[in-house]
Amino acid sequence: MAIIGLSFASQAQITKGSTFLGGSFSFSSGSGETASPVDYKRESFGWGIRPQFGKAIATNKVLGLYVHYSNSGYEQKLGSTNIIDEGSSYGGGVFLRNYYPLNSRFSLFGDGSFGVGINSSERKENAVLTGKNNATDISLGITPGISFAAGKKLHLEASLNSLLSVAYSFSESSTYNASGAVVNKGNERQFNIGANANGFSGLSVGLRWILPSKG
Repeated sequence: MAIIGLSFASQAQITKGSTFLGGSFSFSSGSGETASPVDYKRESFGWGIRPQFGKAIATNKVLGLYVHYSNSGYEQKLGSTNIIDEGSSYGGGVFLRNYYPLNSRFSLFGDGSFGVGINSSERKENAVLTGKNNATDISLGITPGISFAAGKKLHLEASLNSLLSVAYSFSESSTYNASGAVVNKGNERQFNIGANANGFSGLSVGLRWILPSKG
């Protein structure tokens, strides 16, 4: 029995030199409507993917790279007016992750990341383009999560929204009239520092393959 226990315990440890492969997927949706005092409906969706590659630079400490892509949309119907907002984002960066084993199977982790994202969005009212926005984001974030060692190489993980984030963004926007001509252009720079206590509002799940070092 002692030998079996040691075998299980080793599954929660990520040894130095191990290769870290995997990714995560997130999805969200929502809807609502009212009939009074005016007919109103709304629907929203969002999804994203984030592949990762890394190396364990010490026991339970992984340094690596990631890329990401996400897409989202929001539709509102207010009386005879139909407004649709759609957007996408892509980019990548580096991350440093520390695992904190709880027992032979479960570990908590903290994921610190630095990345760059390119974002674009547009708005249509009754199928007519009324606005566009393009932005570049540079961000730092700390994301917590939990990992389950399903086997010697496979880990199932769930991560929450960033608890702490620092971001700088530069955006350019254009507003159009009904004939499609630009009536206004502008740009904006923002610097934000945020803390999010409601991490469950953006749960993502993923798979990780931990390939032990042969050295």
